[in-house]
Amino acid sequence: MDGDFFFTLFITSVVINLIFIIKMAMMHKKLHTNPLTGLPNKEGFERARKNKEENKGSILYLDLDNFKKINDEYGHSVGDEVIKLFGNFLKRQIRSTDELRRLNGKKNNIAHFHGDEFVIFLDGASFSEAKKVKKKIISNLKNEEFLIEEADGNISISVNTTIGIALFEESYEKTIQQADVKMLEAKKEKGVTR
Repeated sequence: MDGDFFFTLFITSVVINLIFIIKMAMMHKKLHTNPLTGLPNKEGFERARKNKEENKGSILYLDLDNFKKINDEYGHSVGDEVIKLFGNFLKRQIRSTDELRRLNGKKNNIAHFHGDEFVIFLDGASFSEAKKVKKKIISNLKNEEFLIEEADGNISISVNTTIGIALFEESYEKTIQQADVKMLEAKKEKGVTR
């Protein structure tokens, strides 16, 4: 009888510890993942990058053009779907871009910071390589239509993005800030709003 009691106590302890570990992993994911897109958020992105031995490369800071108009015209639920589809589009671009494939073995990260802002870290990429990736993303996006299923029919939405580029310097915060400034300058030149 005593053996059964201790075995049951042991199994219960193992199960409780497993539940605790699973809950901690889920909480960690929630803290470091954007719930809308499933991509790393700013904290998750910076944490992933800080764990790297070498931090050389370029950062692309992307912001959808005139996104407020989508929310105003179609509603926030459609806007959320556009954000999800744009995140998936970016994931496909990162996987399929020749320039990225050529940066063999490098870990390129994409993150959804907030709203309609995304960041891509191109590990080991020079400024000219980052410009090629930027041009390819913008070019491919021109041919992309996001199909959103609504109760009263499907909506097809095309979007544009503005991208700022900065070479990695001494910190992610500074480099991201520089890429954000470049993106805002490019938006101003294009005459578009956030």
